[in-house]
Amino acid sequence: MKKGIAILSSLIVAVLLLSGCSSPKAITTTPYTVKLSPLIIDAAINKVKDSPAWGISLLDVTINFLKGVAVEGAIVLHNGEDTEKLVTLTYSPTTKPIERDGKTYSPIDASGWVKIKEPELRLQAHETRTVTITVYIPKDVTLASQDFGFGIKATGSSIFTQTEVVEVATGETTTDATGKVVPDNFLDINLAVPIMSGDIKSISSVTSSLGESLQPTRYDAGKKVLHIEGLKPSATRTITLVYESTHMINIAYVQQWYISMME
Repeated sequence: MKKGIAILSSLIVAVLLLSGCSSPKAITTTPYTVKLSPLIIDAAINKVKDSPAWGISLLDVTINFLKGVAVEGAIVLHNGEDTEKLVTLTYSPTTKPIERDGKTYSPIDASGWVKIKEPELRLQAHETRTVTITVYIPKDVTLASQDFGFGIKATGSSIFTQTEVVEVATGETTTDATGKVVPDNFLDINLAVPIMSGDIKSISSVTSSLGESLQPTRYDAGKKVLHIEGLKPSATRTITLVYESTHMINIAYVQQWYISMME
């Protein structure tokens, strides 16, 4: 795992209840939210905005935490490369205790308390973007450890355009997946390069040399098989498929979060 391209000093967020705002009912139904200072985010952006590489900023978030209070933090993403990137953000659990600043942060499952505002996004070339990460632990939760940690993993994959050209001959009839005899008006095409995110919305165009109105209807990401309908039976044509995909090699960074509970 590569380190982030910019490392700030540890970010410390102290979560404290204000006097006059201590109603347990208010905390339970509408939790207080403590937001990261815009000055900290601006500093993180300035650290990476001119970098020619893909990476993240705002590393090593340390929080003194109270149950029933939401902390709205962030991760800063920067694509300094000349190609657009697909970035996925995922919760990344720790697997062993971490010693830090005289404390031991245990690996517990905090995934249900972490919300990533944009789990998947497209990052344009030379774009810097901030994504909100919110942590909220309900008051009635029993914790296995008062000090624990987790990560937010940012994986960046370059987006490129893939073109497939195939010669397809249809007969009068064929059999479908159930063995039923049906008109030969569809195509299941095996793609060497998978469609981006397994989503047919990533298909730019499907054209036929016969002028057929072809419609991709579903994609099996596991088998990398695309189902296309609208072919004429008993005909031969050239089909050109253009779609977006991502490079097989990607680079990921992990933003670590360390949480200490306050009584």
